[in-house]
Amino acid sequence: MNEPTGKSIPSSEQRQWFWEQCGFRIETEVKYGRSVHYWIYPHKHTSDLLFGTKRTSSAPSIDLNNLFKYAVPKLIYFSLAKMEKGYQGKHWISEARVERDGRRYYGEGLADNPEDASFEAIYKALGVKK
Repeated sequence: MNEPTGKSIPSSEQRQWFWEQCGFRIETEVKYGRSVHYWIYPHKHTSDLLFGTKRTSSAPSIDLNNLFKYAVPKLIYFSLAKMEKGYQGKHWISEARVERDGRRYYGEGLADNPEDASFEAIYKALGVKK
């Protein structure tokens, strides 16, 4: 799988892998003879205690709220900054680090908006699905 480049929207496969690294999972049910896929939220973020596990039919959106709620807690370091001059028209830079198996992994993102820069950095730090 290719790494995100800050130039385009991540593929559905990249999004799925990313959110699975953040604790989401997909369940499939058969309803009316059709397979229906649901995104199951990480247990500690389930807010619907009366009805059980929180689930939705679509992947979480890649926005700063979701990134900070589900992805950033997986990291040991995260930064996001807007550059005055920018580079190749991109003004947002992000850096992320994660520790796994006694080693530290690093990712950085450069994009024209904070969501894409953050996603790219975190995606790379989490290990980029091969």
